[in-house]
Amino acid sequence: MVPLEKEQHLGYKAFLISALRRMTVGIFFLFVSLVLTIFSNYFLQSIAKTSDIFKVPNTTTSTVLMIMTIVIFCGGVITCLVGILISWLEYTNYTYRLDEFNFLIKRGILDKKETLISYRQIQDVNIDRPIVYQLLGLSKLILKITSNDEQNGFVIVEIKIDALDKNVAEEVRNILEKKIGIQVVEDKFKK
Repeated sequence: MVPLEKEQHLGYKAFLISALRRMTVGIFFLFVSLVLTIFSNYFLQSIAKTSDIFKVPNTTTSTVLMIMTIVIFCGGVITCLVGILISWLEYTNYTYRLDEFNFLIKRGILDKKETLISYRQIQDVNIDRPIVYQLLGLSKLILKITSNDEQNGFVIVEIKIDALDKNVAEEVRNILEKKIGIQVVEDKFKK
């Protein structure tokens, strides 16, 4: 049950999705360092046969390769940790609230943003479920709202609330549809 007049956070799965998105580069670096570690002998033999690029006075090719592997590994770990930290800060600072006449979204780490949407501005409420979201039981709530632009007149803007639990997204959509007066047609075969 989504309570009115109370700020709600996204579910913990939203944090996991965000963290995985932000950690992809770090995971790639970790994978590359693992490949370099496993196949270092092969790389050393092929480098020794083909060129002298890595030859530096008083060092060997294996030392240079080991240093490169350590640097790539450390870069991967740091990138993953920073991705987790940023995702956690975004997760804890992202809230939404259903009021009597408005829908409020607060987000941001350093640059805090509040989006106040009057129910009368909302034109349509949709739920999107990509395959990964279906597997995790998540949904994207997409609000189409009208915005008054000085140059173009009225413009329809999409606002997305990413990674809500499936049941919460459906409940918020039902509340919004009742608030904005959309006629809901029930599928009599859906049970």
